[in-house]
Amino acid sequence: DDSHLLEQREIKEYYSQLSAAVRRYLDGEVYDHALESTTNELIAYLEAERDRGKLKLENTTISKLKIILERADLAKFANTKPDVFTAKEDRASVENVIKDTKASIPQPTEEELLADQEYRERLERKRKVKKIIFGILAVVLLI
Repeated sequence: DDSHLLEQREIKEYYSQLSAAVRRYLDGEVYDHALESTTNELIAYLEAERDRGKLKLENTTISKLKIILERADLAKFANTKPDVFTAKEDRASVENVIKDTKASIPQPTEEELLADQEYRERLERKRKVKKIIFGILAVVLLI
C-alpha cells in the first residue's frame, strides 16, 4: 500500500510484489513450494487440498486467486498493463483470499500438538547431550 507503484504507473512491479506477497503467505502456511511453482501448479495444489478436505476453500476464492495470478503473470512477462482500478481491486481481492485461506486452514488437533511438543523436547534433550559431550571433550583437551 505504501509503495506508490500505481501512482507511478509501475504496473509490472506492482503485480510482481502483489503476487510475491500472496505466494509468500501460501508458502509459509499452506504449500511450501508456492514460491517456485507456476500459477497452474499452485492452483492445482490448492484444489487438490480442498478436494482432500485439508483446506476448506471456496471455489470462488481459488478462482479469484487464479485470475489475479494469471493477470500478474501477464503483467510481468507479457507486458500487459491492467488499469489502475483493476490493480486496486486485485489488491483488495488478494487480501480477501489471504483471509479466506487463513480461516480455511484447520487448527492442529491435540494429538498433533502433543507430537510437536514431544519432538521439541527430544531436540532439546539432544542439544543438552551435545553440550555435555563438548564440555567433557573441552575439559579433556585442556587437561
